[in-house]
Amino acid sequence: MLLFDILTLFTFPFLGRLLELSAIEFGVWAGVSMYSTGPVAAAGFAFSDVAGRWATITKLTRNTFIGIAVLLYSLAYTPTGQSGSQLPQLGVVWASFPKFVFGFIGVVLLTNSGIFTTGQVLALEHSYRWLFLFAFAGLGMELDLTRMRETGLKPVGLVFLGLIGTSVFALGIIRVAL
Repeated sequence: MLLFDILTLFTFPFLGRLLELSAIEFGVWAGVSMYSTGPVAAAGFAFSDVAGRWATITKLTRNTFIGIAVLLYSLAYTPTGQSGSQLPQLGVVWASFPKFVFGFIGVVLLTNSGIFTTGQVLALEHSYRWLFLFAFAGLGMELDLTRMRETGLKPVGLVFLGLIGTSVFALGIIRVAL
């Protein structure tokens, strides 16, 4: 996916301008079409501030639904407790639950509660952008071209076709709906 994150990060803003998409159209299109949250936000903000905000919220909304689907799926396939019980073993679910979600929800609640001043929220936003930059650079360091070459072109082609199909379909819907 990292290969396509790099590809879409640079090509989506170019295509958005070429297709004369509005900031909202571009943001929604990037948020629906692109694979990873970081490149979605980066491509959105490369297009414009408004597009960056729409891209981020669209992608985070997508992520929320993925989280709900994963939770339901994991509950359905987690081993149940004692024989005859239909309830999953909550300890198994809890052990694999990503605890950082609580931190994310906490920051959202605190930021929107009015506890922080405008200056503090701005400082948090600046920190977030710098940390995001370092995290994204770190992802690039994980790119292993040897492993990619060993995997072959068939999976890469399949993911590429999925990206193209999703992007074209989403763009068509967005052009009609927005």
